[in-house]
Amino acid sequence: MKTLTTEYLEEFDLEYEITNDHEDNITILATEVFLECGKIPIRIIIEHEPERLCLFTYCPLSIPRGKRVDIAEFITMVNFEIMSGAFKLDFNDGEIGFQSSFFYEQGRIEDKEKLSTIMYLSLFNLETYLPGVLSIVYGDQTASKAISRIQYGTDPKLN
Repeated sequence: MKTLTTEYLEEFDLEYEITNDHEDNITILATEVFLECGKIPIRIIIEHEPERLCLFTYCPLSIPRGKRVDIAEFITMVNFEIMSGAFKLDFNDGEIGFQSSFFYEQGRIEDKEKLSTIMYLSLFNLETYLPGVLSIVYGDQTASKAISRIQYGTDPKLN
């Protein structure tokens, strides 16, 4: 899976670093992409037993301590709506990101397609819901108002 993953990253001219490589246990690759919302760090963790690939995309900001409960409410509401993957919030340091994963079988080319799918979904979800995070952190919006603005483009209470 490591070879398929590095080939995939190279196809998109994504520079990467292998930060941990224990062939009998785990391989970790680090890369980043640039989206409209900023630089998005990505970590790809390949577990060799069980054969599972986890993809983590990180939000380009740290959630202030006083906003973490509000953001936790927001991502709980978001996670209920999305079908694959989940947002995660680290209450210790305020790190927020999106995680998705799949199980693979060594040498299957279909796994490269799965990697492409979860990469797209992770970045799409991060870019879609980041404005809600920002509106809570910097605009003092509630989680439900932030969700409404993303889903409907406005506050339904104004109708």
